[in-house]
Amino acid sequence: MKFLARLNLPGGWRVSFNVGISGIWNAVECICDPDAKECKLSSVKNFSLDPADYHEHVTTTGELLRYVVSAFRTQVAFVGDTRWYRENYALMKLWADLLDHRVNMDSIKFNAGDIEEWDNVNGASDLEVRRFVGNNAPS
Repeated sequence: MKFLARLNLPGGWRVSFNVGISGIWNAVECICDPDAKECKLSSVKNFSLDPADYHEHVTTTGELLRYVVSAFRTQVAFVGDTRWYRENYALMKLWADLLDHRVNMDSIKFNAGDIEEWDNVNGASDLEVRRFVGNNAPS
């Protein structure tokens, strides 16, 4: 089922919705244009677990949320070049959790001072990844 709507708000702002509604995880993209006084909310249609498919390689909060939804929506995935994971310790820990089927949204934490900075805080995945990367893990 889809929710389709257009709203005209005070001050000349317009908001449009094109969002799928179902019992499965869904990512919604919100694009606001202050000059045009317009916001568009739409369901994300393309899902991927390959960090190369993301402009910032899953280093931003928006990309992280899309990545997590991709993990829940795909049954088989190409995860791409492991270099992206080695260069992003938080993503490597999340990847380990995904492979072990133990993703918990409560373990994903955001920096209050910079909402685009995130980490997957999970002692088990941290220990597992530290064993894998050895001395290259951040302290």
